[in-house]
Amino acid sequence: MKGNKPWWLVLDEDGNALNYWCFDFREPEWQRYIGEVAEYYVRTFGIDGFRVDAVGGSRTMNWRREGFPPAAKVPSNVPADWWQSELTKVGGQVPPLPYERGSLTLREGGLQRLQVIRQATRKHNPDRAILGEVGIVPSMQEAEYKLKLCGRGEA
Repeated sequence: MKGNKPWWLVLDEDGNALNYWCFDFREPEWQRYIGEVAEYYVRTFGIDGFRVDAVGGSRTMNWRREGFPPAAKVPSNVPADWWQSELTKVGGQVPPLPYERGSLTLREGGLQRLQVIRQATRKHNPDRAILGEVGIVPSMQEAEYKLKLCGRGEA
């Protein structure tokens, strides 16, 4: 987590960070960061795409709001020195969400994150592919799969 900002985390109703899936997929600064990461790997290693987990969005809505959690309350799963140091840089208070509702970190956040990764990847080669985990949310897939049916030879 260090190197990122603590307000990029999804915070639960008690102001604690999640154990995993901890970043807010709808957070514009985090989206920009993840796009830069994707672009780095494409440019540096010439990879031809990514398989992206959790395209349905963050695991839970983000309860963060201006002043919550209070700067003095270090969320669980967050190093205290990092929390305090980063908050000091922005006036000592957790900034508000940069979008309308905490629930938008869910599906909308997942779709936007997928779009950011797709744009960053295709910036260097438009034929590169992104495969999103779409078992639960098939409306989020981009590919059309034409597989032969098992044992029937049909396409």
